Formats: sequence, structure tokens, C-alpha cells
Amino acid sequence: MEAVNRRILTEALSCEDLSECGRRVAAFARMALESAHRDILIQLYYNWLMDIHKEDLIFKMGEPSYKLFSGEQASLRYLAHNSPARCGTVRTLRRLKDLGVSMSQGFHLSPGPQIEEEDIQQAMEYLEEEFGLNGKVFHFRGPCFIRLGQSHQMEHSHWRITQNDMGSTISVFFYPCCFPKEEPIQMLFRQLADICCYRFRSERDDLARAIQDEIESWCCPDVDLLTERRKEALVVEGICQGLMQGSPFEEGDISSNTNRKRYRLKTIVQQMLRRL
Repeated sequence: MEAVNRRILTEALSCEDLSECGRRVAAFARMALESAHRDILIQLYYNWLMDIHKEDLIFKMGEPSYKLFSGEQASLRYLAHNSPARCGTVRTLRRLKDLGVSMSQGFHLSPGPQIEEEDIQQAMEYLEEEFGLNGKVFHFRGPCFIRLGQSHQMEHSHWRITQNDMGSTISVFFYPCCFPKEEPIQMLFRQLADICCYRFRSERDDLARAIQDEIESWCCPDVDLLTERRKEALVVEGICQGLMQGSPFEEGDISSNTNRKRYRLKTIVQQMLRRL
């Protein structure tokens, strides 16, 4: 019986298309709700979740300091990161069914470009060499970059921290680019800049203030009059420009600031990271 249950679960999860994945998950949850073995099925599902998180935390000798997922593996991680917390078998299965329905209705094919795996690899090599990003920002628990194959009606590229008994990891989700003025590679640098800003705010708030002061000095003298959300956006943009300056993707930075100011931002970001 356990082998049959595992096969049912595997069929529900083995899918690259996120809309179809949602339909299969919803069907799995409905079937499990009607099954006399629903406790076993939900346990198998959450065992699978733990296997996914464990795989994302373990790095073997010689591997890059990050993980990169596309296709079916990316879809599985979207499902894993969005699955409801376990809170009773029936209630959890109902929430899982709702997640599946939401996925089936929310994802759609997009003609926009997706960030290339080679660009992520090249960018991370540069950022490690220039800024030591893995140790300073990710604490040697490398990020997971997840390249989704479809766009979503409500969601855009974002990152999140997953915390469990085995540790924590940062995952960055990329959707096909829907904004014609933004290049996919800039989405990568902006997400990394946002993660840097989070580290500065949570560990050394004076560092975030330093780059805010620099921005105020040359482009936004009234920064203190802005909302906190807008101030945060300015800090992230400044860090993003600093990370991109001198990189192989510098031409992809569509902002209008001069190189002198960008190099100044790069120096500030390097100094800030050294002080973490």
C-alpha cells in the first residue's frame, strides 16, 4: 500500500508546467481527503518537503556556492516553499487543495525572457570575487536560484528565507520578465541587493544608513522626507548599482547615473560588506 501511495504522490508532483502541477496537487488533495489512508498520504507529502529542504541545504565539495534549479525541479521548489504549514490532516489537505487551485489559475505562459543559467553563474563568480558575497551575505549557506517557466498574475521575482530544524536557506524565484524596460540580469542584481539590504538592516542598521546618506548627497537631498518604503527602495537601488558596477553586465544597468557615482557606490558596498 505504501508503494501505491508513493506512486500517487510522485505522479502528482512530477510536472514542469506550474498550472498543471497545481491541478495535480488539487486532485491529489481531494483524493487524499476521501482516502482511508489520508494520514499516510499527508505524512509522505511532508516527508517529501523535508527531503527538498534538506537537498537545498547540502553542498558537496567542489560544487558552486549556490544551487540553480530549472524545469521540473524549479516547479517542485515553488510548490515546496508555498505549501501550508501542517496543522491537522484534514485542514492541511484542504489548504493544499486551495494552493493547487490557486496555482492552476494564477500561472500563465509569458513571451518575456527568462534569466539565463550562464548569466547567473557568471554573475555569482564575479560577486564572490569582488564582494565575498557567499560568506558575508549568505553565511556560507548558498542561495537557491529558481527559474520558473511561467509568469504569475500576482507575483513577480522575489526571495524568501526558509527556516526549519535543519537550518535556513535563501531562495530567489525568477519569473519570465514582464517589464520591457528591465533586463532579466538586472532582476538578479536587484534581488541580491535587496538581500544585502535585509542583512544590513537586521545586523548593522548603520550600514544601510551609510548608503542612504550617500544617495542623499548626490541625487536626493530630501530623502528624509520620503516614506520608509521609498527610502528602502533607494537603498536597494544604490546597492544594486554598486554590485553591478564593473561586472560583466554593467551595460545591462539601465539607470542613468554616471560611472563615477556608481564606482563610489561600489566602494561603499564593499566597505559595508567587510564590516558585517
